[in-house]
Amino acid sequence: MSHAPESNVLDMHVVQALRELGGDDDPGLFDEVVELFLTDTKNNVAKLVAAFESRDAHALQRVAHTMKSSSANVGALRLSKLCFEIEKLGRAGTCEGAQGLVEETAKHFDEVSAALAALRG
Repeated sequence: MSHAPESNVLDMHVVQALRELGGDDDPGLFDEVVELFLTDTKNNVAKLVAAFESRDAHALQRVAHTMKSSSANVGALRLSKLCFEIEKLGRAGTCEGAQGLVEETAKHFDEVSAALAALRG
């Protein structure tokens, strides 16, 4: 079964609602939100990796929390769920078990980036 790349990576209902948010008054709002998300999240992925590598559970929790919310806002629900799992580990004061989640988050962010880029005007 073949899907458009974004259908596997993004919730298109959330994307559509985000597109409609600017309406006729601000049709470029979607692109602005996507650009901000991509820039911020790219930086946050790097911070997430650094927090894991330094075994800083508090930083891991804080960065994952930020990414969880912003990812959900653009329809990247799987990315948001990964961040939630990392956030829970950090909140529990541990980095144990976070390596695979951090790696998967970084990889999935690349997929989200490509899907969002394909949707931009």
